[in-house]
Amino acid sequence: DRKELSTLESYNILFDMYEKEILHQSEVSIQKIIDEFKRQKRIVLTCFEKDPNYCHRSRICKLIEVKYKIHIEHL
Repeated sequence: DRKELSTLESYNILFDMYEKEILHQSEVSIQKIIDEFKRQKRIVLTCFEKDPNYCHRSRICKLIEVKYKIHIEHL
């Protein structure tokens, strides 16, 4: 689906779909991230995208910030 994306708006449409259809089914994986954070006090999620606005991990981070009240810093 990413091949045809060219604007931030087109990415947001895709990531909105990702949030609604996929992310909510990933609770076990998200919980693994949270558990690791609790053990290590920091974690890193990596991606080849330079700008977090063009990466689905930004939606994972948003969920973690809202649901778990953990501050996320994009480097």
